[in-house]
Amino acid sequence: ESPRGIYYSALFTPGGDRICAVDMSGVIHEWDVATGREVQKIQTRSPGYKTIGRGELAISPDGKMLAVANRGEIGFWNRGGATDAGTIRWQDHEFSSISYSPDGRFIAAGCYDSGEVRVWETSNFEVALTVMGASDGIVGVVFSPSGDELVIPDRDDTAVSVWHLKSKRRRAVLKGHPLIAGPFRFAPSGKTLACAGSELIRIWKYPAAEIEKTIQQPNVFTRCLEFSPDGHVLITAGRDINFETPEQQHAIRLIEIENGGEVGRFESHTNSVNSISLSSDGLHLVTSAHDGKVQLWKFEQHTVSQE
Repeated sequence: ESPRGIYYSALFTPGGDRICAVDMSGVIHEWDVATGREVQKIQTRSPGYKTIGRGELAISPDGKMLAVANRGEIGFWNRGGATDAGTIRWQDHEFSSISYSPDGRFIAAGCYDSGEVRVWETSNFEVALTVMGASDGIVGVVFSPSGDELVIPDRDDTAVSVWHLKSKRRRAVLKGHPLIAGPFRFAPSGKTLACAGSELIRIWKYPAAEIEKTIQQPNVFTRCLEFSPDGHVLITAGRDINFETPEQQHAIRLIEIENGGEVGRFESHTNSVNSISLSSDGLHLVTSAHDGKVQLWKFEQHTVSQE
């Protein structure tokens, strides 16, 4: 549990044997999955700093670098040795999402306050792309499996746009998202894109940009989602809109994509769930939430049980 009360991001390292999470005070915690023991702490802000805002975290594809989006900057840290590897400063924006490209050459970030999205080269921190996204703010950015394109909420606020990095042009607009906010996830096949919005999830064919399915989620604001390793089930979580007291639990749901039906749920967090991450072998799930907890789960045959 976090002494600061909130974990915004918790992720498996690429090997699946460690979990990294960042708390509100800017401390990155790293735990060993097998033992549950905390093996490393990295203080990304000076002691006594009260909050870093949303505290978004990304891990490079090779597992060697950690990126933390603080208010107005993205700090980079070497996992081995916990040394400072540089900083990207971007005015005083409130970051709401960061994502590495699959090859690690780029990192993208979206701003919750301005709706702006930028992509930087990780080798020199030079800006490779700047675009305007949703006017209500960016909650999700994700690279395509090839790394050639970036998916963000579109500036008309009811659509998702696909940007080609090399040409710096918007290739496609996926329309029909009331109150779109993200997040976005590609299926393991790379041929399907899931886009979450308030009370619904759209499943799109990629790169064709055609709607394949709409999944209704009444009274649920989806903040995070993952595909199962076989691509048949979505794991979703967020904030239940009709909950009136913080003591009520916020469910993590398993949804079968073929029929849109819920095939399972598990409840443990007592406040908004902020992140879901699946291990590389598909056998474990980690969640983080506003209740200050990072929780590890077993994920087998589309069922979930707590470790």
